[in-house]
Amino acid sequence: MTNYLPYFFGLTSLCGGIYIFLYSFRIYKPKLKNQEEKERYADWFKKFGKFSKICSIYLILFGAYILIKRDSNMFIIPKKDEWTLEDRTYFIEGCLQENAEINQPEFTIEFCNCYADILMTVLTKSQFVEKFSDKTKEEKISELIPIIQDCLLELQQRLDSVNNQ
Repeated sequence: MTNYLPYFFGLTSLCGGIYIFLYSFRIYKPKLKNQEEKERYADWFKKFGKFSKICSIYLILFGAYILIKRDSNMFIIPKKDEWTLEDRTYFIEGCLQENAEINQPEFTIEFCNCYADILMTVLTKSQFVEKFSDKTKEEKISELIPIIQDCLLELQQRLDSVNNQ
């Protein structure tokens, strides 16, 4: 659905801008039936003539820009509670630094990916901030262990299998 939004908004802006352009520069003249309509038409140009000319040019340029760029993310309103890619990267980098003493870097990377995925699935961003913002490192770890238990078990099994060989 969002793939069509640039076309919809671009064409709407472009066509609306062209119509207002033609109307405000008096290239298109509507058929006016009586004197009252002619007076309203003239009054409208006195009030909104310059403004409509500027807006029409802006709408044409904006519509053309949207159609050329075609960025569907331009029309998505991000939710404040959604995790971003930067958040995930932050979790993974912090996890890698905390677990640097593990001699198997590929296991550490898998664990940290698992850790970030589970954390971002179980808690929303606001829940995470509310729950962990004012706690010490030890308190955070003790509360995170039940959440990431599966990742820890998988890491431990992999490390044990390497150590047994």
